[in-house]
Parts: sequence; C-alpha cells; structure tokens
Amino acid sequence: MRLYGFGAWLGSVLGLLLAGCSGENPGGSDGGGGGDEGTTADAGSGVDSGAVDPPGTFTLTSPSDGDYRVTTTPALAWSPSSGAVSYNVEVATSTTFETIVSQVTGVTSTSATLTTAIAPGAIHYWRVTAVNAGGSTVASNAPFWMSTPVAVGSNPHGVAVTPDGTQAIVANDVTAGSLTFVALPAFTTQTVTVGGYPKQVSITPDGALAIVTELNDAKIVDIATKSVARTVTPPCVATTLYGVAAAPGSETALMPDFDGGCIGDVLDVINLATGAITTAIDLGSSATAFGVAVTPDGATGLVTRGITTTSVRRVNLGTSAYSIITGTSSSYGAAVTPDGLTALVTSGPSDTVKVISLTSNTVTASIPFESNDDVGNVAITADGLHAVVVGSFYVGVITLGTNTVKSHSGGGTSVAVTPDGTRALVTSSDGNLYVLKIP
Repeated sequence: MRLYGFGAWLGSVLGLLLAGCSGENPGGSDGGGGGDEGTTADAGSGVDSGAVDPPGTFTLTSPSDGDYRVTTTPALAWSPSSGAVSYNVEVATSTTFETIVSQVTGVTSTSATLTTAIAPGAIHYWRVTAVNAGGSTVASNAPFWMSTPVAVGSNPHGVAVTPDGTQAIVANDVTAGSLTFVALPAFTTQTVTVGGYPKQVSITPDGALAIVTELNDAKIVDIATKSVARTVTPPCVATTLYGVAAAPGSETALMPDFDGGCIGDVLDVINLATGAITTAIDLGSSATAFGVAVTPDGATGLVTRGITTTSVRRVNLGTSAYSIITGTSSSYGAAVTPDGLTALVTSGPSDTVKVISLTSNTVTASIPFESNDDVGNVAITADGLHAVVVGSFYVGVITLGTNTVKSHSGGGTSVAVTPDGTRALVTSSDGNLYVLKIP
C-alpha cells in the first residue's frame, strides 16, 4: 500500500509539471487558475499589487536659501512629503554633497536641529530626502545654502581682504579701537589694538600694508607683523575721517579730509613709506567729503559727499583738478569696475545705487535699494560681473549689466569681496562678520 500510494503521488506531480510546461491550466475553474494568472502577470509586467510609491514632492522652507545668520546648530524645516515614513537631513560644503559635515537621519517630523555643529564662516549646503519602502525623494528646491557668522570684535565697521585672499582685516570702531585679522578660509581671528576709533580699511595692491582711518588720524599697519608702522597726522586736528583708498602701485593712498584751516575739504595724497601727506587737493567744498574710490589706472579718484549735496567730485590725481558729476542724490560708498569705465555710488536716504559712466561723467542708471549710508557699503568683484551693497536691513547682490538685485535679509555696515569673487564679507554692529555666497 505504501508503494502504491507513492507511485500515485509521483504520477500526479509529473502530470502537473508537464501541464505547466505545455501552457495548460491544471487548476480549471476551481479558483486555482486565478492565482496562476496573478503570477503570470507579475512575471510579465513587473508590477506588484502591494508596491509602495516613492514619497511625494516637497520643499525646503527654513532657513531661507542664502540665510547668512544661522547658528552653528541651526533648526532646519521643510514641507511634508506625502507617503514619507522618515526624512534624512544632510549638510555639506559643496553642492555635490561628497563630504557630509553634519546629518540627522530617521526624522519623523518636518524639522530637525543639527547635532553636529557647522563651522563659522564657511558656506554650507543642505538638503532633505524623504524615504519610504518604495524609494526616496529629495526636496525639489534643494540644496539651500547658509552660513554662520564669525565673531570679530566690538562694533566692527570697515573690512578689506588681502589681494591673495588669505586674510581679511576688520576695523572695530570703539575707543582704544582694534583691528581683527581673520585668516581665510579657516576664519580664525586675532585682534590687535591700534587706538582711536578705526572706521575704514584699505589694503595696498601688494598686500603689505593696511591704511586705517580713525577719528582724527590714520594708521599705516604692517600686515606681516600686525603692528602700526606709521601714523598719518592730518593738518586739521578737529577733522573726522571716514573713507580711504590705496592707489595702484602701493606707494600712495587717498583720504578725504579737512584742510589746515578746518574749513574746506581736501583729498589727501598720503606717502605710505613716510606717512606724510604730500598733497592736499582742494575739493572746493566744506564738510561734505566722505568716501573715496580710485580708478584701476590710478589716474582719478571719486569723492562722495554725504547728504548735503547731489553730486560727487572726480579728481584728476595728476593735475589736482576736479570735475563735478551731478545727479547722484546723496552719496556715500563708491566703487569702480575693473575696466575703469563705470562707478557705483550708494545714495543713502534716497534708497538707490547710482550707476555712473566714467566716460561721460553722467549717471546712467538708478538701481532701487534700501537706505545705505556708509562709505564702505559697496564692493565690486574682480571679474566685474557682480557688486554687493549693504543696507540697514538687507544685503543685495547686483548682477551688473542687467542691474538686477538679489536681496538677503539682514543688513550691515561695510563690505569687501574675496579676490575670486565668490564671497562677500559684511560687518555688522552686532560684533559679527557675515559671509555671503556670490552670486
């Protein structure tokens, strides 16, 4: 009986196998065929009736793209993704995310706070990926960039970057004031007391010296030794100094000033080797000289004149003659494009940046922007493609040529751009140096 039973069972199995190979359905109409049809459909189409769709589209929300005021452990937020089981947050120093510097995984809400701190000063990019059993979806507007400010001193004002891009120098505008030397790109700092009330900084083209205006005098600082090499003593002891610009060639600098009688305005030409004022060019005005910029060829200087007038002075440094460029509204900061053909002048309470043709000495455009009344509040990149302007509540990155502005919330005082044109360094009275990506 056992042998007979085994033979019957073996015959049944062989019959089923032969029927499968010939395409017959041994299940008939008893419901077994339904299961086989499902299996056949699966094999032919790859569709599993139990499959899960990947998470739906979603977006990054906070902090906003380009926020340069985040903490070292910021809280990041995004909109919900339909079907998401969890989210992974990644932070990196490049848009390719090859090196992750901070991450949070398995997040089940739509926000997360970084547990690994990010370095101050560096530009960081962040993205979020929604995950479920069906796959993953990256936020559609990722990545966003952000940066953390660098503490540099009390009431930082002027800022400049060395031509080789290895250091920034910040003037801290307080009594017994100081300079903060910022090593780039590490953003480590060293502060040196120089006295006075340091306001603006300009660095010579060879990167050897920094000229710093104070309340009543100016200091020439040896950058290598981080020490004051010489003091510039203006003829008027009651003067108030603001702007300064190192001229091409590294031998001289320009500084708006009072004349010896403390009545009229002059443009001082400073011999940097001795600290002496070799020429005081009469500007034919009184108490209206503020900022200064020099053309790349060193032939002329532009002197802004504050709120009291609607023109700037263009000074021929060879002849000491000046011409008047009208229609600028008030004028504070000034910068010249690398080709020497165009200048930008900030107009303070008129909430504009004026574009000046240095070929015709006329205002050719007016770019709307918020109040910006500091003499160091505009800078142009070395390629001439972008300018950065600082206002009371915003920082604007201007695309030159189209004169379009991308604004970032949170203003400041003065600005410098790195030689490679990728970063803007912005000072603020809150004691910080902020770093923005260009463009």
